[in-house]
Amino acid sequence: GGCSWKALCAEASRELELLAALKREIKACRALWSAHFDLLSQLDELGQGVSTMELVEDDEELRRINPLEAERHRYVVRYEHAERAHKYRGDLALAIADLNAGKRQYSYLRRQALLADGDGGEGAAMAMCPVCHDEVGPNERSIARCAHSLCTPC
Repeated sequence: GGCSWKALCAEASRELELLAALKREIKACRALWSAHFDLLSQLDELGQGVSTMELVEDDEELRRINPLEAERHRYVVRYEHAERAHKYRGDLALAIADLNAGKRQYSYLRRQALLADGDGGEGAAMAMCPVCHDEVGPNERSIARCAHSLCTPC
């Protein structure tokens, strides 16, 4: 049995060496891939920065453009302009709505913090819990994740 044990140990050592070499190779491949990805991203950004945009009237005019010329410029067909403007206005409206909701939530939480600190003026430190309808003092109040103010037990 001693001979086969030595052979098994030698084979295991070779396998471990191969695994270590494979790990080093994978690490080098990841580094190369990351560098290549960064280079392509930078080239794409540079290409976007130096390319021009041109408005064309219709798809037929777009098809008549020389493919080499089409690579250097960004062409937008006239009907795309209205679609893109409409999408932009929609995205802008959603962003403004999100901003306004955030402002309202911030204002509400600020008022709740003032009430909790007792800085809300005389009598403002007492509130009613919307769940159990008990009066809640400034030190008995908790604010839930949804920004509702409740008594601590609720």
